[in-house]
Amino acid sequence: MTELEGEVKKLGSEVARLGERVAGVEGEVTKLSGEVNELRSRFARMEETVARMGERIARFEGALEQMGIRLTSLERRMDWVLGIMITMWITIIAAIFFKP
Repeated sequence: MTELEGEVKKLGSEVARLGERVAGVEGEVTKLSGEVNELRSRFARMEETVARMGERIARFEGALEQMGIRLTSLERRMDWVLGIMITMWITIIAAIFFKP
């Protein structure tokens, strides 16, 4: 019986040592779970930031498009003004050359 009791004691101490190791592993798992949750929350905030930036970029693109439309309209007006000025100068030059 003594030999059996010695084996049981040895197994008991092995179980206790393994229990400590399991507790250590459980602590590490808990720590890693907290870090994973922190990363998830950071990624969620990043997604929100990216979505807001996307909205801003869309608004900026809309503003640029409106500016392009306005510049095109202004160019057309300037073409008219330039045409009128050229016609006026040609008329003045023709009047000077063909003066009676």
